[in-house]
Amino acid sequence: MGRVDRARISIEDLKGKADVDDKTWEKVSVALGGAKDCMPLISNFAFVNAKAVTTAVNSLDNAVQKGKVMLLYDLCREQCGLLLASRTTMEAGTPAAGGARAAPSGAQQVEPKRLKMSLFVDSVDDGSFALLAIEDYSSRLKFFKQLYGDVPVPQIPTREQLSALQSRLLEDESPFVDFRVWTPGQRKRLREEKTKRWTLDDGVPTKVISVSTPSLAQWRESFVIFKHAMVMLKQGSFADFERYKSAVEGLTETFGDYWSVVVEADEVMRSSHIGSYRDANPQLSWGECFVLAADDAAFWRCHVDHKVMRFHFTDKEGPQKSGKGRDPRQRASKDVSQQFCYAYQDGRHTGDKCKDGRIHLCQGCKGRHDLPRGRNLCPKAAAARASVASKGELAGSKPEGAPPENRARRA
Repeated sequence: MGRVDRARISIEDLKGKADVDDKTWEKVSVALGGAKDCMPLISNFAFVNAKAVTTAVNSLDNAVQKGKVMLLYDLCREQCGLLLASRTTMEAGTPAAGGARAAPSGAQQVEPKRLKMSLFVDSVDDGSFALLAIEDYSSRLKFFKQLYGDVPVPQIPTREQLSALQSRLLEDESPFVDFRVWTPGQRKRLREEKTKRWTLDDGVPTKVISVSTPSLAQWRESFVIFKHAMVMLKQGSFADFERYKSAVEGLTETFGDYWSVVVEADEVMRSSHIGSYRDANPQLSWGECFVLAADDAAFWRCHVDHKVMRFHFTDKEGPQKSGKGRDPRQRASKDVSQQFCYAYQDGRHTGDKCKDGRIHLCQGCKGRHDLPRGRNLCPKAAAARASVASKGELAGSKPEGAPPENRARRA
């Protein structure tokens, strides 16, 4: 009770130092306690909930008076040994007006950690973002679970993901996230990033980047995390984002063999086009923008329907009229049932059966799995090649103490 007893003094002195006039103070007192004289002491005001004070202050018409009342609130809280409500009111460790001592060293604000956008939200964004305080992240997660119940851990956005997305929103950018890096299992993905191969590009060491299209299953996993993050940041409702997800899944059902076209259109929509709805009506929430995106038939017709038709007729007519343009390895065999489907290798075709009658297997490992696939991109094939190479090095190495005749024979 020591800090309360020390603050059981009249608030008038601090009111004068914060320059809060009686008329403004009466409005705040009525808004918080229902009476003009309900907060005569410093402790009465200091222990009021910060959200309630913010609501009362926002009801004032004068922006200058709003700032003065918030300054008074912080002075009262410091007098009681509480953390500042307005973090930018004063520098950490600066004495408060009226001789009040600064908050304890443990309460000083620490500079937030900054992380790279390219690692968590967008692989081509070279910017950075500030990491949310753990208390802020925990409170948002707790509130989310109170409303919607427990959700599986892989579907919960990490502190880094939520911080990066919030940073984009605060900068008034569209809430685009790249589903190649915005994935569940962030620690595993980042650990794999650390072990990627490097190569020399014009004498400069450069990390080898493998660009692959996420499969439909991976897209769904990433979108669920994105949906939960947007709801946690109060940017829309579950129904808003489910509407968009259903639209993309509907296109996939219609054009199942052309998933790469659908996912490319989805990226164009979320990265750039969706902002046009808000430009036309700034009052729209991002959730409402996603609903408009789902219903934008003209966009999907241009970016999906028309592209699929062009691919379809190119696949059907172009290669059959002339052998030119077809991969030489495919022209070697006239029986298409014995040929690998190259559209399946890069994700343009999906499913177990090829509509053109070719083989839907990975050309690298001769198995069926999600992207990346192909002779050079398949991770299983790469591991097998590395294993063979290591065995060859062991077989070709010269054991210690080998007799001269063996060395001569090898020579």
